[in-house]
Amino acid sequence: KTLKEAVLAANANNETNPIVIFVKNGDYNITRDEKTDGDGNYLAITRNKVTIEGQSKENVKIYSTTQSANGNWVDQNLITIHGNNVKIQNATITCKTEVNKVIEVLGDNVTLNNLVFNAPEGENFAGSIYFNSPNNDSEQNIGIVTLKNLLLNNGRITFTGAKKGTVNMEDIRIYYNEVSIATNVIANYKLQDYPPFGAVANKPDLTLSGGESVDVYLKSSENSYKLDVATVANMPVGATLNLVNEGEYALTSQLVIDKPLFLKGELDKNGNPAT
Repeated sequence: KTLKEAVLAANANNETNPIVIFVKNGDYNITRDEKTDGDGNYLAITRNKVTIEGQSKENVKIYSTTQSANGNWVDQNLITIHGNNVKIQNATITCKTEVNKVIEVLGDNVTLNNLVFNAPEGENFAGSIYFNSPNNDSEQNIGIVTLKNLLLNNGRITFTGAKKGTVNMEDIRIYYNEVSIATNVIANYKLQDYPPFGAVANKPDLTLSGGESVDVYLKSSENSYKLDVATVANMPVGATLNLVNEGEYALTSQLVIDKPLFLKGELDKNGNPAT
């Protein structure tokens, strides 16, 4: 079976026992055909207790060569998780084109472990890991989420559709230093509205732990995402903002840091820090 066929078979299984889909090393092109897929999703996990476990992070490659505009909701996500207690681990995932949400999570108690996220060829945005809630969840509670060993190469994590839950993080690296207004899919919007961590601030019932093992990398150039108030406000407590020594970081307003947070300027080859 293909990966998509295995997921569809798991979705159709009405039993309540856990299901593990073991994915051997290889390339997995997720096709999308509205005529044959019915709902038009790329890869939707609708059953509870499904684990997609790759043989190795480096050699299990999940992507799609099927291009779709971001008009309808089902066109926006490469992977959509509706089920609760779903796990995805050990894979390299490249977002579909047009880039939007590489994974949208609507289920509770989801685990993402040992994953790399890349932009598709010709793009410089790897998409968002986007936490949302189903329409019937008035509390917008995502339960207990585990994010571990994640590398996002010009991707981001946002909790736009969540208000409540616990997010346990370990070893998260977000390289957000090459996202550019000039070429990415959000060029028609304000890049500054898309910080590397999004929609975290002012949510007292949403707890992010493990910030000490979170690193975000930024740089300063004409078209890049800029360090600003929203960057800091949405960062997890204890996380590190690494400022690449390239250009000057000119703030347009006072930067108020009201929580434990590390700002770390990298040194250039001459030992000069970022300014």
